Amino acid sequence: FKPLSKTSSRPELGLDYLKTICSEFSDKTIFALGGIDSNNFKSCLSAGAAGVAVMTAILLADDVGNTARKFLV
Repeated sequence: FKPLSKTSSRPELGLDYLKTICSEFSDKTIFALGGIDSNNFKSCLSAGAAGVAVMTAILLADDVGNTARKFLV
């Protein structure tokens, strides 16, 4: 996903790429990062990621605690 905290000229790799990487490196722990928010993190987990790295979506939230709880599964 597009980063939430900065601009980048690099294209996003996407969920299909994440799924491929997680499949090819199933013996490794893979975390998704970049543009992760409470609306898209579950798709990263469904693609095979062991977890997600989230900063901006939580730090810029009006209610940090409530937003952070949305990521608990």
